[in-house]
Amino acid sequence: MMLAGWLLGLAMQAPGYGGGVVDMEQVRPVLLLYGFLFSLGLALDIYLLVRFIQQPAVWVRKINRLLWRPWGLADVLFIVLVLAVMHLFVLGIVRAVQATGWLDGFEERYLWVVVHSVVLHWAVIVVVLLRAVYRNISWQAGFSYGRATPGSDFFKGLAAYVAAVPVLVFYAAMYHVWLQWSGHEPAPQDAVRLFAELEAGWMFFYFIFLAVVVAPVAEELLFRGILLPALGRRWGMGAAIMISSVLFAFMHFHVPSLVPLFVFSIALSLAYVYTESIIVPIVMHMLFNAVSLSVMMLIG
Repeated sequence: MMLAGWLLGLAMQAPGYGGGVVDMEQVRPVLLLYGFLFSLGLALDIYLLVRFIQQPAVWVRKINRLLWRPWGLADVLFIVLVLAVMHLFVLGIVRAVQATGWLDGFEERYLWVVVHSVVLHWAVIVVVLLRAVYRNISWQAGFSYGRATPGSDFFKGLAAYVAAVPVLVFYAAMYHVWLQWSGHEPAPQDAVRLFAELEAGWMFFYFIFLAVVVAPVAEELLFRGILLPALGRRWGMGAAIMISSVLFAFMHFHVPSLVPLFVFSIALSLAYVYTESIIVPIVMHMLFNAVSLSVMMLIG
């Protein structure tokens, strides 16, 4: 029963989900899914812990290689500045076009989802890649050490996601209990409310594509790919993981998701350090968002 409670706590803490009373018939598939992931993940965690104890020097070499990635705080500041200017510029244009009445046929809440996705996630991908081209940084030098193939990186990301589930289950459930004890009533994010109201159509599928593909790529390139080594070279890898994870959690502006996202960000960072390929945390992030959306659809 305790394990079931933990799993239900994680389901209720899926990013953006606000909790509440759910039908156990709806929750049962969620419990089975997380129960399977929890059991498999626990076995993986034991295996990884044994490997870490046997080969502690491996982490030191991998951390040092990550710290030699060519990204610095100047790159972070440049990207943030460009994104801020682009954000203000595009929002200003949209407001001006709205004033003319040309967008009257476009539902406003859908309009702003598209606009914000363009000036945030799509823009991050474009600006990061252009910055790499400008500085003549290859993909391997900037984001992927060694010769791992996309296929092997996908399976590493899958394994790393499963390994992260037991830790997420525990901290998400404990955080959910603390929120209830402190009298905080979890509420879903605005984006989740919008998703719940969407019917099958272009916006529904765009939202899923944005959450499962575009957002993970953009956020991992920025937070793990660039911010993590830049902070690590300045303050050490431990501090870099903590700082980037705090920023990652607060960036989502949702109190019920703070601890789960913070813990998950640490898992993403550790996976990136160990595998030395940005594809691995991207796959983890995609799976995390895909499972979270599936949970929200299952439990309404």
